[in-house]
This record gives sequence, C-alpha cells and structure tokens, in this order.
Amino acid sequence: MSHSLHRQGTEDSLRKDFILISIATKEPKKGWPDSAERMKQLGKICIHHKPNNHGHESYIFEGSYSDAQEIKELLKDLKKADLGLSVVLTGPRDEIIAMAHDVDLKLNSIHLSLGVFGNKKLLPDKKILEITTMCGHHCISPFLAEELVKELKSKSITIDEAINQLSSLCTCRIFNPQRAQEIIEALMA
Repeated sequence: MSHSLHRQGTEDSLRKDFILISIATKEPKKGWPDSAERMKQLGKICIHHKPNNHGHESYIFEGSYSDAQEIKELLKDLKKADLGLSVVLTGPRDEIIAMAHDVDLKLNSIHLSLGVFGNKKLLPDKKILEITTMCGHHCISPFLAEELVKELKSKSITIDEAINQLSSLCTCRIFNPQRAQEIIEALMA
C-alpha cells in the first residue's frame, strides 16, 4: 500500500495531482550492487520532468507532479532507461491505466482506498482535508491549515509563505504546492 493513496478532493483537483515513489533496497543483494546508482539515475530523470515537490535520497525518490502529459513523458523515459526499479504512481486510476497502456507498461497491481470510516463529523472541513491528506504521513495539522487560511484572509502572511510552511512539514515530500495554492484560493473566495 502506498502512503499516497488517501488524498482527498474533487475529481478535477485530483486530475492535477500525481505522485511518483520509488524505493530501492537499502542492502544491495547479489546481482544488485548498484542500487544507489540506479536510484541516482531515476532521480535525475524524475527531476528533469519538473516535479512540484520532491525528496531524493540514495535509496528513495518521492515527488508530486501536476501535469498528466509530463508524467506520461516521465514514464516513457523511465521505461527507456530500464533501471530495474519498481515505481509506484498514484493519481486518477483511469488516467494511470491509460498512460501505462500508451507507454506499453504492464501494471502489476492497483491499490484502492476504501474511504473514511467512523464518525465523519469529527473530521475537519473537506477543503482542509484536501490540504492535509496531501502529506502521506499526515504531518500537516488541520488546525495549522485553518490558522494559515485565517492569516491569509487578514493579510498577515502571503499565500507563498502559507504554502511553504505547509510544504515544509511534509517529510515524504509528496505535498503538491501547486494544488495547495488552488485549494487555498478556493477557501479564500
């Protein structure tokens, strides 16, 4: 299961939100002594395709993208590089399936979120959840997101400052600042 699976939002909003994650083995096994080098190459390819946000270490790449066509080109480049690394791509299921088909990639699994269970009245506003669920580890507090919207309305901070503050809390670096700006602007209207 991917920690990027539970993002919430409207269908239109989620069509501008793709997450790519790849994790190599930390202990190179026989036949895979160059895992770190393969991840370095994967990172270069992914960064070339202009992620909105990303984290890249020697054995992991995580990034958010907003452009479906850019993701399709990224998949083409990763297929061409043939690095032997597993990649998880999160986004609208129909678009991911179509991209994989267009690029001639075979999907090995599809993960679905079953939604939210329990007393939903205890959850924050839907628009706030759209912001907080962009961090896969839920490191962004809904109380902070609400407070930043209040500060924006009072003009005590800029939208860039608010987004930077929210983005800095996401340890997995899959928070999508471009999508966050659209959500916050809708909250301010």
